[in-house]
Amino acid sequence: DSFSQSEHEPIRSLDQEKLNLFYVGGCTPDLYDLRIIIDGLSDVDGCSLTIFTREDERSAQNYTTTKNIRVIHASGSDMLNELAKSDALVMTYPYNK
Repeated sequence: DSFSQSEHEPIRSLDQEKLNLFYVGGCTPDLYDLRIIIDGLSDVDGCSLTIFTREDERSAQNYTTTKNIRVIHASGSDMLNELAKSDALVMTYPYNK
């Protein structure tokens, strides 16, 4: 699948109240540790985070969802449709203890 805005829902309007963040990738520590992001956003009303990851990684980390954090396992056009609803991408940075 190639992404084309004309094939998907339009990008959000600027007057929308919630910032929609999107993460796709691994989620196992130490390299892909999302705990800080999840903890920081779990109670923020004006922000949502959609995490796309492999099911086995999510199970291993036991990430819980909240009203504004979703963990989804999808690919192809399903993932692209969710991406089109997002405002920004989230990247991880290696965790150093």
